[in-house]
Amino acid sequence: MGTVCKRWARAQRRNNLLPIEELREVSTPQLECALDELGEIAGKLNMVEMVTAVNHNTERDKWLELARQGKFTTPHLEYNVDLLKDAVAKKTAVEKAAANITAACAGLPATVVGGDLRALANNRVAEVNSMISAADAILRKDALTAGRKMIALYGLPTNVNEVKRIIDAHRNGSPVATAQPIYSTEERDKLARIQLDAEALRKLYVWVARRYGIADSRPVVVSDQATSPDVRDVSSEGPIVVIPADFTLKGTSAAAHVIHEVGCHWRDSENVQRLLPKVGAGALKPVDELLYEGHATWEGRRVNLCVNRQVKLSRAFYYPVAIHYAYHNEALFAETARYLYDFIKSEDVPVEQTLDNVWKVTYRVYRGNPQMERRSGYVYTKDRAYFQGRQLAQELKDAGLGYLLNYGTLAMRDLAVLVNHFKMVPQGGFPYPEEPVLYREICTKLLKGESFT
Repeated sequence: MGTVCKRWARAQRRNNLLPIEELREVSTPQLECALDELGEIAGKLNMVEMVTAVNHNTERDKWLELARQGKFTTPHLEYNVDLLKDAVAKKTAVEKAAANITAACAGLPATVVGGDLRALANNRVAEVNSMISAADAILRKDALTAGRKMIALYGLPTNVNEVKRIIDAHRNGSPVATAQPIYSTEERDKLARIQLDAEALRKLYVWVARRYGIADSRPVVVSDQATSPDVRDVSSEGPIVVIPADFTLKGTSAAAHVIHEVGCHWRDSENVQRLLPKVGAGALKPVDELLYEGHATWEGRRVNLCVNRQVKLSRAFYYPVAIHYAYHNEALFAETARYLYDFIKSEDVPVEQTLDNVWKVTYRVYRGNPQMERRSGYVYTKDRAYFQGRQLAQELKDAGLGYLLNYGTLAMRDLAVLVNHFKMVPQGGFPYPEEPVLYREICTKLLKGESFT
């Protein structure tokens, strides 16, 4: 069990903990108004959008063509300058909102509850300022500063040796994880033949959201612009769930996928918004997704094992390896890509598939880098959250703290503030509790050919 989880477990066993509901009771209209003001700004600041290369497809195709010839190159990535300028232009408005938050926090009681609420509010201000500083550094083509801001926002992976061990074992024939599935071979084969298109998946999302009681909180749309399914608290359109128009999913993956996106991401956001006063989800959702992706990845893996017998090696395992290499070697894109290719290639995997994985992982590690030709040590570390987050979720479960995963939208530093002073299980239970066997009903309906309406 991790050191952090041991410490949190000891804290949660104390008898003098306060009800988590007291945070909302102590909050004032002035503070909530000031947080709303900051949220109006933060709700339009999406760091992922800011670091997404506008010439991604062209550069990917050029890179893959050369990589097939054994030539690993460094692409020239360009970003949405107008979007970055708009982010930087919000600095004055953020300063005003921050001053209002400081003034409102001065009116909070000088108690543990007041102090913790003040700390959470200040965390949100610091994070918004960091995003604006990162956008400014990208605009100024200052890779060194941009990289430091990204690490401040997302952290660095700490489990690279464990990941390498798992990848090596998998290359030598060991599965990542196995279990006795609850479905027969015939049922799994039938699920594998089922193909859900984007509209069918949209209906499944809405059906599951209704089961949790959260369907009315945001729309679910099929989008020509989206590149992957995404539950967004923050976007230019407000809270929304998007599914790419060309996205398809096999029936064997459907239950794990929808539990990941709706049963964890969407539900976690709604739980936190009901329990905390504007500081942990919605427009002010933290960008650190260690707990967020950890919860969803852990649950998705659990369902996957129940349905499919074993978990395959996914790209989630490659991110920490690429991040670690790029950062510690101040490597160029081409060098990290070559290192990753040599590390993950296997006779059992087609070269084309390996190269596709190498591009996707390496691109995501370097996205946002405004000086691709410079050895700056820049890394965009958001994707460390998948594997490291799943490990964290397992450690929390082992420590008897699995209920903390319902606060998935919180950053680790926020949760660290709360666990020492509050009973993290609400007095009346979580507003939107989990349904651990809902995946069975999803699979049953798929096997029967029933629609999700």
